[in-house]
Amino acid sequence: MSGINTDSSVTQFVGSIPEEVFALLGFGTTMEVILTGERLQKNKKHHSELPLEYYQLLTDAIQSPLYVCRNKRDKQTIIFYYGPVEKSRKGDRYLRIAVLLKTDKEPPEYKNSIQSFRYARYKEIEKDIMSERLIWKKE
Repeated sequence: MSGINTDSSVTQFVGSIPEEVFALLGFGTTMEVILTGERLQKNKKHHSELPLEYYQLLTDAIQSPLYVCRNKRDKQTIIFYYGPVEKSRKGDRYLRIAVLLKTDKEPPEYKNSIQSFRYARYKEIEKDIMSERLIWKKE
């Protein structure tokens, strides 16, 4: 894997959801995760505070997350937390990656797709855990 090309406008393969996480989802038809050029450019625009070198962490974040949670609004979206990527007195920063899962109603060529990624503080992760949205935790 050569990493994420942050200048690309085409769809890129990011990685695969770990089997132990995929088994707990209850639906989904593929473990493969992609990033479209449109979502990449949108993320760079809306989350410009995120250093481009952190985009290279997306594969590790998908394949070896710290936590995986259900999205509070969309049951077809799961959240991967990875890190911490930065430590500070204000609180550690993690990567938060929202992935839209492919369902069996969609064409077979569709894949799970990263919708957005940004920083998150541990308080946000705790909130997901306390709200019983936790699917999986790294041991």
